[in-house]
Amino acid sequence: MKKFLLAYLLIPLLLIGCSSEKPSLGFTYDEYKARINDALKQMGNKTTLKIINEDVTDDGKKVIALSNNIMIFLVLNEDKIVTQANLAANDTAYLTEMDNFKFAFLLLIGTVDDSLSFGERNKVL
Repeated sequence: MKKFLLAYLLIPLLLIGCSSEKPSLGFTYDEYKARINDALKQMGNKTTLKIINEDVTDDGKKVIALSNNIMIFLVLNEDKIVTQANLAANDTAYLTEMDNFKFAFLLLIGTVDDSLSFGERNKVL
């Protein structure tokens, strides 16, 4: 009976985990870029970050450079909807742009999930 109960509980989890659907963040690349620009405008002169470059990697990820050291990589599905957003920085970013690095992380969290308050975003750090 215990084996049956365990199998009964695990099978739905396996089916969910094996689903071919990838989660979506619910907005296009252009909408995400607009969210970044809006957040940067709201911060005003509190940060030197701005979109300085946009590119596409060899594996199809979109890259938004916020400085020479800090970038956001976006994975899009076949419908051009953002499914994943990752913050990347080179090895000197944390030492030379610590405030910008922290702000970029908060920016990433805030642009992906705007339901979190500023205080809740800071708890993630």
